[in-house]
Amino acid sequence: MDSTRPLPTDSLVLEGPVGVVGAGSVGGWLAAQMQKAGWPVTLLRKPGGVEPVEETSKKIHVHGGAAGDFSAEVPSVETDQAGPAFRWLFITVKAGDLQTVAKQIQGRIDAKTTLVFPGNGLDLWSHFEGCGTDRFLIAATTYGLYRENSGEISVRGAGGEITVAPVGRFEERLLLANQLTNAIASLGLTVLTADEGSEVIWKKSILSAGLNPVCALLGIENGQLPGSAGFSLANTASEEALSVAIAEGFDLPQMKVDQALVELCEKTATNRCSMLQDLDSGVDTEVNAINGAIVRRGQELKIPTPANRLLLELVSGLTTKTPLKMTVN
Repeated sequence: MDSTRPLPTDSLVLEGPVGVVGAGSVGGWLAAQMQKAGWPVTLLRKPGGVEPVEETSKKIHVHGGAAGDFSAEVPSVETDQAGPAFRWLFITVKAGDLQTVAKQIQGRIDAKTTLVFPGNGLDLWSHFEGCGTDRFLIAATTYGLYRENSGEISVRGAGGEITVAPVGRFEERLLLANQLTNAIASLGLTVLTADEGSEVIWKKSILSAGLNPVCALLGIENGQLPGSAGFSLANTASEEALSVAIAEGFDLPQMKVDQALVELCEKTATNRCSMLQDLDSGVDTEVNAINGAIVRRGQELKIPTPANRLLLELVSGLTTKTPLKMTVN
């Protein structure tokens, strides 16, 4: 994979309208950054969510990060509200909500809409195939983002980056990827471009397969993982994921999983990963979209994935009625 710095461009504001679906840590953070920079952005919330239906804007406070503390009030509507097609649509909901959101938002998508996926899991775009556009971009995010509560988001850790890459062979794939890269860079964020989105997603999933469930089970911040008793299990799960990715045809044999895990933990040291945040909140995690997907693909390819299966079963078994008791000091 060839990663490069963004190229110069005349316009650093995405042509609108721009939509961000989901007001969690990633969606709220992105929408606030865009609004602060003057982008024509709207935050789209799921019908039946916690925000009042009549709410027409959402105030978001961001703490930490390169931009420092700031607040932004972002226009807000429900995903199924009628309106013009979006030119750019960032899909930041959890993997389990993608199918529902794809149906709700379809009326705001046309052939000129570019869908951007910053989330966790493999084949995130598959639910949107046939929705009216084939313009899919990955924006894999490793920033440590922590949602304190509704409207309060902290950027944790000293590092993080966003990798932009196209999925598929649509006509304007390189032009749109470069346009998004430059626009994100103008927000003061670290951003790279890559050739193939599927490979980018696999690289993220390989590390997420180890880091997320082990940190969630132990109740620890990312920076505590390398020195914990769980690091060996995390490394094994990520190595299994790498084996599955290589078997699927991705050229990743030089990837040093243990080193990459440590580096990611250092960059996001004070962050509580999204899976741990979900357990803290008593909501469904994305363990099935990460570890479950690796287990299923491993079965198809006859590659054993016992560490991923164990982590899948352990995290899936946790509910609000069976509180987390394992901790590491």
